Amino acid sequence: MLTIEQFKEQKELQKVGFTQAKIQQKLGVTKNSVARCWKMTEAEFLEAQKQQRCTEMENYRNFILDILRVHPQTRQTSLFYRLRQEFPDFKLSKTTLYRYVSRLREESGLYQFTGRVYGARERLPMGEEAQVDFGQYKMKTMYGNNVKVYFFCMVLSYSNFRFVHFEPKPFTTKTAIRAHDFAFQYFRGRPRTILYDLDSVFVSSENYGNIVFVKDFEDYVRDTGFTARFCHARDPQSKGRVEALVGFVKHTFLDGLVYMEWIP
Repeated sequence: MLTIEQFKEQKELQKVGFTQAKIQQKLGVTKNSVARCWKMTEAEFLEAQKQQRCTEMENYRNFILDILRVHPQTRQTSLFYRLRQEFPDFKLSKTTLYRYVSRLREESGLYQFTGRVYGARERLPMGEEAQVDFGQYKMKTMYGNNVKVYFFCMVLSYSNFRFVHFEPKPFTTKTAIRAHDFAFQYFRGRPRTILYDLDSVFVSSENYGNIVFVKDFEDYVRDTGFTARFCHARDPQSKGRVEALVGFVKHTFLDGLVYMEWIP
């Protein structure tokens, strides 16, 4: 297809009586390109150009969706450079990509978090979302010593069904992944989306909304097939259910219990 500059030059040549063959020769373009634009207005040409670019972007649809399903917070600028890195023939502009990705986010529901929004959350469909958080609590042993226990909580947002897993040491990426597996076994399934804090167990870096996962966790999310979303720590507007569960474990379930180490 012609560029906008070539289109305008063609229209000037048409006005002074150039034939299609002469215009093709002068502009160094194909015969079909000249014929296609022969009766177009500039507005029609710009619209056709936009549609063609969106059609070209469809070639990269699956690549973009694979990134957004795992990292919905990924910025369009990052996607642009990822595409240029992975596909040397990618020549479309940032504006074209931004417009396409915005439409793709609307179609897929993989929105980018752009700021804190206050207000009541809508009730999500069954199986749509779970919330995850960690907690720790200092317990007394039978000898009066202090021992810290660490726990992982997951709550299903629709049913408020709860799961808690305890560890004697701080959670690592490996033990957190294992806790996910236990939770999915307990629930007999997994949600489509899980909401997390920006915890170093899952996230290796975060810079202005561009979140980089810990490699093992990124592989786990992709292989298991759910979407990971992140919010600020201690954010009851986003993940109040799981924060309430953490408080229950600390102040109701564990409070007053004596720590006893189990030896198999």
